[in-house]
Amino acid sequence: MRRRTKLGVGLTTALLTALVLTPAIGGSPAAAVDPATPSRVLLLVIDGMRADYLDRYDLPNLEALRASGVGFSRSQVGYMSSITVISHNVIASGQLPKHQGWSNEIFRDTENALGGGAGGLYVMSSAACDDFRLLTTHEGYPKLADYLDALETDGDARFVSIATKDRSACGVGQPVANGSNDMIVGMARLSAPGVTCDGILHRWRVPRGANIPTGPGDIGEECGRWYVNSTLDYGTLSTSPAWLYPLDGNRFVTGFDPVRKGGDVWSTDAALKVMRDDFSDADEDDWRGLFVGLAGPDKMAHMWGPDDDVTGPTATDAMIHLPGALATVDEQVGRLLDELEAEGILDDTLIVVTADHGMTEAESFHGRPGVANVTGQGDLNWYFGAETGSRADESYVSPSPAIAALGQRIGSNLAFSYQDTHVAVWLKSGTKAQRSAAAVAMRQLPDAIATYRLNGAMDGYVRDWVSPTMASSERSWFNRNAQRLINTMASPNNADAVALLANDVTYSVQGDHGGHQRDNQMIPIFFSGPGVPSGVTSDVPIGNVDILPTILELLGVAPTAPLDGVAFDLRAA
Repeated sequence: MRRRTKLGVGLTTALLTALVLTPAIGGSPAAAVDPATPSRVLLLVIDGMRADYLDRYDLPNLEALRASGVGFSRSQVGYMSSITVISHNVIASGQLPKHQGWSNEIFRDTENALGGGAGGLYVMSSAACDDFRLLTTHEGYPKLADYLDALETDGDARFVSIATKDRSACGVGQPVANGSNDMIVGMARLSAPGVTCDGILHRWRVPRGANIPTGPGDIGEECGRWYVNSTLDYGTLSTSPAWLYPLDGNRFVTGFDPVRKGGDVWSTDAALKVMRDDFSDADEDDWRGLFVGLAGPDKMAHMWGPDDDVTGPTATDAMIHLPGALATVDEQVGRLLDELEAEGILDDTLIVVTADHGMTEAESFHGRPGVANVTGQGDLNWYFGAETGSRADESYVSPSPAIAALGQRIGSNLAFSYQDTHVAVWLKSGTKAQRSAAAVAMRQLPDAIATYRLNGAMDGYVRDWVSPTMASSERSWFNRNAQRLINTMASPNNADAVALLANDVTYSVQGDHGGHQRDNQMIPIFFSGPGVPSGVTSDVPIGNVDILPTILELLGVAPTAPLDGVAFDLRAA
């Protein structure tokens, strides 16, 4: 591929500049094109990024990027369940949860799409990359990676999806089984120590996904740079409230190993490796789409809550708390922008920044409080039940007191419950009367403000009850948003009954998400690049489901399947 000479301008100036020429694909001379049409897309999803973080913290690269394009003052997730395993696919597909094939953390496989038997229940955070492929293929809709193929003459654009969370990388990426040059890079844990990469037996986390090269110096090289130590907890396993969801080594933090840095540096280094390799080899299919998931802020807010403001005094403190995680994210965004500039393609790249969800602080907590040096405590708060079907391998039978009491009220018909900032139950038998009974049983959950049951058509939720003592501060948001949000996840694979919880309430860990609450829903969304005016803040409502249609509109690519999202004309902003 031919590259332009690097411009002698600063990063901020480059971000605000759109030029007429773009690198041509396949090594042919550069040709004049519409300067308002991007030639590639960089999608950045900051896990757990609340909208107010941009104002609370000094994040110069993100602030400059937002100022260089179009941002939205009313941007939000726009659906329940507002969780990682749902959102990344929504962003890449333009489908609401109810239409994407799975719609919550727990999935009921009503049509046997995963092959484990019709009606099997599964924990989607443990799903393999191929499971997501099976589910999206079963539903039959394309995703961003597929649509970008229209930009290549051979119909096979290169899309690379990278994140420390497998479910993020797999949720965005979607490689075909044969012949695709797409790549998915997630991080998996070796189940037991046994690899002696540095003379010490560690419980390593290693690259896992699809089409990862394994040669010397490649991302998938055994014991290479992208093997990271997952044995350290940096004191989080013995410190309340972090011990509910402690660090597992350097998966979400950089760590202090200068050779094998983890966390969001790991993801960014992998992205930079792909970008540089694509421009240095003879492959004509240089990347057209690149997703980078930045997960550090989510982990820190889960451990300490989104109001965490610890910055020191030690290097470990700076690394394992929210302000440090956000600073690391901002640094990685700057590195990615610098690389785009160095490659001469910054002004040809549409950059999209969003989050998969916000985060609620647990001022009221109804999970098991945890004890020092006991792992898996967060799971016992999130899950109550056992997977079913021939693929089942997970079971959670030690619920918190509030959920144990709910189980007693519902009785033997309860198959599974999941709880974060909403509570959802799956029944063994879901007649109208049984769903109603479950919804009634959920009224007694501490800090429940409303209960719902799945309707007969399984395409909406019927409100069962609203608390007469709901705080006035949250009633306005509830009245405007609750029914709309809960209906976005209504499907045969989702819960039979749901309880919405009050603001500042979790049943899981110190900071969590998933429900309808404003703190979970309000996230930043902004676009920067060719065709996008600079310095614009729009008050038009926009959600994650609208991101794919908006990208396609700017690229001039027509949707080939129905979309739940709506395209926003960035040129007219």
